[in-house]
Amino acid sequence: MRKLLYFLVAVFTITALTSCVIDVESEPDFSIKEKSRDLVYFLHSPTCGYSNAAKKYVNETYPNATIVFIDIDNEGNKEYLKAAKHDYNLGSDIPTPIICFGVNHITGWDFYKREALDTYIQDYLH
Repeated sequence: MRKLLYFLVAVFTITALTSCVIDVESEPDFSIKEKSRDLVYFLHSPTCGYSNAAKKYVNETYPNATIVFIDIDNEGNKEYLKAAKHDYNLGSDIPTPIICFGVNHITGWDFYKREALDTYIQDYLH
């Protein structure tokens, strides 16, 4: 009877311990660099004039590009901003938009950034 009791305690203990294991695979993956190999990730702030100008340019010039627009002002999307900072070794004061193309990225928006976008986006056109 004691052996059965010890056996049941052992089974319950193992079961209890294994139920504390966190399944890392089910955690959301916010990595930008890996995901942007197939899709352009466009992190923007709707209150930023540069973000709006870049978004307008992209939508008008490249309507067939595969782009994921992420509003970083939305609290649920802050993790994408953190991932971009990590993936591209960006500092703390990052101009928006942040446009990610695999290993390449653009931060901010001006004529020269538009030229870089025109080059990088070619691999994402359908």
